[in-house]
Amino acid sequence: MNSQQEHWSLLYQDELAQLWGRKSKYDDAKSAFYLDPKHRKVGNFAPRGFLRWPALPDYRPEPTHALATKN
Repeated sequence: MNSQQEHWSLLYQDELAQLWGRKSKYDDAKSAFYLDPKHRKVGNFAPRGFLRWPALPDYRPEPTHALATKN
C-alpha cells in the first residue's frame, strides 16, 4: 500500500493491522466520508478489547410482505 499512497490514505494502524481508504473519499473535505487527520489513529500500539468474529453489527431485517401471496 505504501507504493499506492497517491490513491490511498492510511486511516488506522495498530501493531496488528492497517486500514486504508481511498483519498478521493476520505481526504476530500467536501465528501460525506471525509475523515479529518486528527481523528485518524495511526501508531504501533497494542489493540485493546475484542469483538466476536465476524465483527459485524447484529442485523435483523424488517419483515416484508413482498413474498405474500394475493388472495
